[in-house]
Amino acid sequence: SDVEALRDLFERGGWTAALDFPTVMCYESLMIAFPQAKIIHTERKSSEQWWNSASNSIMIIASLFPFNVLHAVIPFLKIRKAMLNSMWSKVLGGKNITISDDDFPLGYKEEFIAAYEANNARVRKVVPRKRLLIQDHSKGWTD
Repeated sequence: SDVEALRDLFERGGWTAALDFPTVMCYESLMIAFPQAKIIHTERKSSEQWWNSASNSIMIIASLFPFNVLHAVIPFLKIRKAMLNSMWSKVLGGKNITISDDDFPLGYKEEFIAAYEANNARVRKVVPRKRLLIQDHSKGWTD
């Protein structure tokens, strides 16, 4: 099962924490695999603020030089591009998209914002309050 595979992966690797993609895509399985683990969930002050940050960083880096060229010729980066395509497709509910699309990510703005808002709501619903810390970037990390 996914839960057993994740537990095995973390235990064999000696890992005690995970962050960012792709682990955020399987946080529910990780919660089952590690029932004492805390979940730190970050949120922006607004969905628009999140969009401005994500669409100008993690969403476009692979399409910029030299990555756009290297993804076509280096085997590892070809696999990475396939992973990114799969990841963003899953974020949008299985829609088949690619980071090479001329309109990626701007053509999907409303869908990405809706997915971001739905994810925030789901985390708040699924993660027990005693295990959840919601980090608001506007407050920094000192609170």
